Amino acid sequence: MRLDGFRRVGLRGRLVLLFFLGLVPIFASETMGIVHQRRALRAHAESEAGRAAHVLAAQLEGTLDATYQLLRMLDNDPAILRGGADCEAALRYALDTETSYTGIGVADRDGRLVCSSPRSRRFLALDPALLERLRRTGFAVGETEVGPLSGKVVVLAARIVRRYGDVQGFVVVGLDLAQLNTLAAKIQLPAHASFLITNSEGTLLARYPNPSAGVGGPVVKAPIYPGVLRQPPSAGVIEADGLDSVRRLFGYAPLRAGGATFFVAVGIDIDNFMAVSNMTMARSAAALAVTALLAFVLAMLGGEYFLRRPVNGMLATTHRIARGDFAARVRLKGAPGELGALARGIDDMAAGLQIREERVAALSRRVLDVQESERRAVARELHDGIGQALTAVKLMLQGFQQHLPARRPNDWSDLLEIVDDALQQVRGLSLDLRPSMLDHLGLSVTLRWYVNREAARAGLGSVCEIEPEDLRLDSALETTLFRITQEALTNVVRHAMATMVWVTLRQTDGSLELTIRDDGHGFDVQAARERASRGFSLGILGMQERATLAGGRFDIHALQQGTEVQALFRDGDHEARL
Repeated sequence: MRLDGFRRVGLRGRLVLLFFLGLVPIFASETMGIVHQRRALRAHAESEAGRAAHVLAAQLEGTLDATYQLLRMLDNDPAILRGGADCEAALRYALDTETSYTGIGVADRDGRLVCSSPRSRRFLALDPALLERLRRTGFAVGETEVGPLSGKVVVLAARIVRRYGDVQGFVVVGLDLAQLNTLAAKIQLPAHASFLITNSEGTLLARYPNPSAGVGGPVVKAPIYPGVLRQPPSAGVIEADGLDSVRRLFGYAPLRAGGATFFVAVGIDIDNFMAVSNMTMARSAAALAVTALLAFVLAMLGGEYFLRRPVNGMLATTHRIARGDFAARVRLKGAPGELGALARGIDDMAAGLQIREERVAALSRRVLDVQESERRAVARELHDGIGQALTAVKLMLQGFQQHLPARRPNDWSDLLEIVDDALQQVRGLSLDLRPSMLDHLGLSVTLRWYVNREAARAGLGSVCEIEPEDLRLDSALETTLFRITQEALTNVVRHAMATMVWVTLRQTDGSLELTIRDDGHGFDVQAARERASRGFSLGILGMQERATLAGGRFDIHALQQGTEVQALFRDGDHEARL
């Protein structure tokens, strides 16, 4: 069914299809280019996200390492365990050198605060897990908690102070990781990027943008949580919704320091990162759409003016030639290539057929002329020869009847009746072959006489109308009209089963029309024409040929009741043929 539908597509439609098929490689190439570009951009985005995560993790590691060095320096300062102004001055100096510290405190082995900056009177109590790691390693980074000195959510880093191998106390620093937001500019994050830092428990330590939103709270409900906080910790890239529900490509990396594990994740907005690619894709799509539209318009116009119209012209010419109009020509001047050669071939074929048709027409006219001459001669011989001989026999028999007795009473009457019948048949044959009145009295008188005689013979009602009454035409045309009427009436009598026949001959300005109509049962005109074209209906073929040779047009119409035969002649046409 699809193949049948394609076969019904016109020539212009196929040309448009060919144009679009020609665009397929271009579309495919552009699409592959865009796909390759987007893959390259995504790979670059993944690389950028991973790089930024490692850079941020390195910055955090640097901060924790600097904190370790600070605590080590304070551990070596003998003034910190004595407290007082010297201890506070040392702590205040250390706090002023690093903005990420929220506070520094020194406590004795029992947790009593010796000194701090800023100053506080609180008892410094550390988490038991932090204390355990601190006693075991000497340096530990704790989980997120409210800083005992600043009251902020901080990460505690602590170092044991030893003197002569004994634990004398510990130094604690509170790290405000929100200060890491300043790193966004340092590591040159892409536009609309974000990052977050969590501990192994899923507590948010820092984020960018909106640094104060949700810090200290859990992120376990965020879609990014399962991908980033993997166990065992590892680095990688994942696409997920961030804390702000924006779809991003996250690069993440773990960090271990002081017995604690942190996770750093940097998210890149995929849509923003792909904006250039999306714009390029939109421009490419627009360019391809414009190209396709132009190709469509060009295909339509080119197919119309350079292919469809010439082909339709050739097709119309071949149809006219098939109908017998051998004077038809394509006349496709200056057409290049195969179309021009085909047009010239059709014109040459039509010219050859026209010459042949003219020769056949001339031969047919000659045959008809000879046939009419022979009919005229035979009719004259029947009338003047056999007819007169039979008349003489009849007169002699009538004389014998008066002077010689018959052996039987009806012998002479029977002989006279036989001779009279023979004489009537000879006269009828003479009139059917060629009525002499056609040559002497013209078509009008002959046509009325013949219609009335044939209608009376067949028992039909008849009407014969001729306008003008004294119509006289060329002898050859009168013969043609008489023969067409003769054949049409023969068909009515033989096949129509009619009760009435109408014969009309009218001459108007520039045309002459003959119509024979009956009220019979009619017949299939198309089937009759097909039989005539195969030579099985010589009557229709003969009428059509006579009309054509005389320069006229012949047609048959099936009416609602009966049939109408029509022959139409125009003055210039039939005069040129005669």
